[in-house]
Amino acid sequence: MARDAANDAEAEPGASYQRMRGAVKAELGSAFRPEFLNRLDEVIVFESLSAPDVSSVATLMLAELIERCAENGIQLSVTDSLTQAVAADGFSSTYGARPLRRAVQRMCEDGVAEAILEQFVQSGETLMLDAGTGADAGSVVLRNAHGQTRVHQPSSAAGIEDDAGVFGAPSGDSADGLAGVTVRTRPQL
Repeated sequence: MARDAANDAEAEPGASYQRMRGAVKAELGSAFRPEFLNRLDEVIVFESLSAPDVSSVATLMLAELIERCAENGIQLSVTDSLTQAVAADGFSSTYGARPLRRAVQRMCEDGVAEAILEQFVQSGETLMLDAGTGADAGSVVLRNAHGQTRVHQPSSAAGIEDDAGVFGAPSGDSADGLAGVTVRTRPQL
């Protein structure tokens, strides 16, 4: 009796995961020798993050920032629109949550740090972060307890995901195409 793939997926929860795991193991078997594969304890296959997953992770990361600010006497609040802007900026189905961490740093942590250093906000005060709109789109608007507003323009992204998915993509005019790229490895034990 023939069934289509949708019915198979409904009949067996996790069937698509098992197919994906089988494909990954087959690919590993064709790429590496059995001697190497035998040294691996386990192969773990992760599903790509969806947009709602990234939004949830962004909420958790921003909660950590709020907690760190509270430890320093600053009551930080973030709007839903900022959370969505961070999630949108940090979404990468290829690279997972790492670009999201950088988005939180660029968009929020840097702005809060500048506000503290420039005494825009001080211990015992509140600071609200909101996503910029209109002419300020792509920026973060900071509002302090005195009713003052300032705009933080996040630096441009500089993660590996910005190089069209190619590690070591040429970044300059050097003969080897790796100007400004430093690769460090751990010393062998």
